[in-house]
Amino acid sequence: MDMPRNAREPSPANPSARRLAQIAAAFTRIAQDVGATAAADPSSALAEAKQLCESGAGDHQLEADVRQLLGNLATAVEVWQSVWPRLGRQGDFRAAVIREAGQWARKLELLTQQKLPR
Repeated sequence: MDMPRNAREPSPANPSARRLAQIAAAFTRIAQDVGATAAADPSSALAEAKQLCESGAGDHQLEADVRQLLGNLATAVEVWQSVWPRLGRQGDFRAAVIREAGQWARKLELLTQQKLPR
């Protein structure tokens, strides 16, 4: 027997909610990768998040506020990527990335819920 679909999950018909959920998951992966070990390399998680944010920022099917947010997030991830080789082994920097990535994941999850039909 099939389980009923959760009414609060993003549907394929809601591109903003679906996109935000994907990006929230990418930011969660960044936090997990950075927190895994001191030697963990989050390069692939950072690249995925940046790509998702950039493609969402240019998607005119999404609302203007969502596109602007995704553009800003793409820039933030690009900064993390650029300084990671130099600062990635520093505990304070790693803790800041974990904290910020987790905060963005939570904010994006909340936005996902707001974009779903009531």
